[in-house]
Amino acid sequence: MKKQVFLIFGIVLIAFAPLLLLTVAAVTFSLPRIYYANTRILVERGQSEAQPRGVRPDIPHPIFQMDQVEILGSRKIGYRVLEKEQLVTKWAISGPESAAKEQAFQVFRGRLNVQPARNSRIIEVGFYSTDPVESADLANATTALYRETVTGEPHRYRVSIIDLARPRTAPCKPNVPVYLGFALVVAVTLALGGIVLIVLGRSSQKTSKPPPLPRV
Repeated sequence: MKKQVFLIFGIVLIAFAPLLLLTVAAVTFSLPRIYYANTRILVERGQSEAQPRGVRPDIPHPIFQMDQVEILGSRKIGYRVLEKEQLVTKWAISGPESAAKEQAFQVFRGRLNVQPARNSRIIEVGFYSTDPVESADLANATTALYRETVTGEPHRYRVSIIDLARPRTAPCKPNVPVYLGFALVVAVTLALGGIVLIVLGRSSQKTSKPPPLPRV
């Protein structure tokens, strides 16, 4: 009985291995392609702004950095991007104007990525989209409107654009090589496990003792 269980499980594992690989490949290639584009900006305090006690002006302050991250992701900036790029219409969001604008902002905020660089005044502003051109356009638009907002009164920050966002030809998601590579490793492991079980089942079949002859 034990040898039959080994053989059955071995055959099942070997049969399941290519099925798993084909399923992962089909799902991976059916997923929408997500593109990412980012711009980098250098944000500095204005000359007239008081520095926190004990903080050198040439060293980035973490609270100041996080403030800029919050401003970049705020409704004040987001709503201006929505209006400038006409995202409510472009994304075909229906409903009352206020509700549609808020829904568009939530979509926009979920795709926006704002990340301060460590030990630096540089902030990365990126955007995810199924359209590579849109990802670059919205990253640049967010940066431009943020710069326009904080360089005036009462902030008077200095914002320098280090890199503009450019459309990318390769998507960032899904990571096809990683997904297929992982599925291939799992499939090979299952197939090898199935082969081992079949070998064990056959070897136990050969080494099993014949039943004793009945006494006369």
